[in-house]
Amino acid sequence: MKKISQEELNDLIRESGPLHLSGIDLRGLDLSKAKFLWSDLNEANLSGLDLSGLDLGQAEFTEADLSGANLKKAILSGSSFVRANLSGTDLRGTELIMTDLRGANLSKANLNMLDLSNAYLGGAYLREADLKHTILTKADLSYSDLCFADLSDATLRDADLSGAILRGTYLSGANLNGADLSDSDLNFVNSVYISNPRNFDLSNTNLSGANLNKADLSLANLSGADLSGAEYTKGTKWPYKFDPIAAGAILTP
Repeated sequence: MKKISQEELNDLIRESGPLHLSGIDLRGLDLSKAKFLWSDLNEANLSGLDLSGLDLGQAEFTEADLSGANLKKAILSGSSFVRANLSGTDLRGTELIMTDLRGANLSKANLNMLDLSNAYLGGAYLREADLKHTILTKADLSYSDLCFADLSDATLRDADLSGAILRGTYLSGANLNGADLSDSDLNFVNSVYISNPRNFDLSNTNLSGANLNKADLSLANLSGADLSGAEYTKGTKWPYKFDPIAAGAILTP
């Protein structure tokens, strides 16, 4: 990967037009004066940089490395972060309107209280991500990995979670009304977070074909949920007096 100096970067910044920094190692450089509109930073290395408050909108960051970067209050609207590495980043207060995060690595990222309505997160890696109070209404989270992510008090109304992995995910207080969870894996999904049991809403959700092995759904609202073909075990916890077989679920060994 090519490395450039601060002086070389400053020369590029002074030129009019988009920046072409694809595949460039930018670690340790000051990008605070750069204009990123329509810029190409595909496969660039920006790991650990302080990008807080910068306007990174309408730029290309496909497969770029931004791991550990500070993106707090940055503007990322309209940009592409497809398969980018955003693990451990601080994204609190960022603007993510129409941002493409498909296949991005967001493990242990802080997305607390963001508005990600209609976001493109299909196939994203969100293990142990902080998504508390995050709005994900109608977001595409299909085939995403949300293992041990914290979705406490998150809003996922009408979200697409088909094929998603939610093993050990915290859903305390979450609203998943109308969400599509078909063929998803909810092994050990948890409605309890640090001794603070809270109801969560799975009403009218599509849980057909879902894996509910040892999932704790004891505090879930399952009214109107489609459980046809969903598989569960004796370790699965259901709401009081709820009949999973009558709802179409299948008990497996």
